[in-house]
Amino acid sequence: MKELAGLVEPLGFDVRSDFDKESAAHFYQHNPTLGWSFNITSVCVADYDSIRIVVMEYHFGEGSHKQYFLGINSSISAPLFEIKIRDTETIWNKDLFAIDPVRFEEDPEFDGNFVVRGDPERVRAFLNPDRRKALCKTFDLPDSVSVCGDSVLIEYTKHIKATTFEGNVRQCLAVTKLMMGGTVQRDGNLQKPHNL
Repeated sequence: MKELAGLVEPLGFDVRSDFDKESAAHFYQHNPTLGWSFNITSVCVADYDSIRIVVMEYHFGEGSHKQYFLGINSSISAPLFEIKIRDTETIWNKDLFAIDPVRFEEDPEFDGNFVVRGDPERVRAFLNPDRRKALCKTFDLPDSVSVCGDSVLIEYTKHIKATTFEGNVRQCLAVTKLMMGGTVQRDGNLQKPHNL
C-alpha cells in the first residue's frame, strides 16, 4: 500500500482500504456476475472536475491480476453496452455469442473499426453520429470498455504500474468525457484533481 500511495498520491488519488458502496454499485452495473469473491488488492479514488475516477486492482489467482478504471459522471445516462476495436483475430468479434453485435451500416468507418454489443435500439440512440465520429477520430480504445448509466468501466490486465498508471487515468478521463458528449484531450499533464 505504501508503494501504491507513493505512485498515485502525486496525481491526487487517495488510497482506500475498501470499495465504497457508491463505487461498488457502479461497478456491478457493468459486471453483475463477478460478486464479492474476488480479492481487491487496492482501491484509489480522485475527482477530476466533475468526473470521479475509481481505480481498482484485484487478483483472482496466483499471478493473475486485473485493473479497472471507473469514470463516473451523472451526465452520461447511457444504456449498458460494451465496445472494442474490431480485430478479426479475436473470438469476441466473430459473433459466437448469443448477443450479436450492433451494426452501423450507415457509418462504414465506425462499423469497420469497432464492435459494439448491447441493446441495438438504445445503443444506436446513444452512439449518435457525433459520438461515433469522435470515437473514430480521437483515440484507440483499451482492452475493454463498458458503458452503463452514468459510468464508464475500462479493464486492463496486470498490476498497477508506475509506467502506465497516468496514461490509463488519462484514457479513462478521455473515454468518460466522450461519453458525456464532450471533447477529448489525451496529451499534456493531468490537472491536479480535487482530493476527496
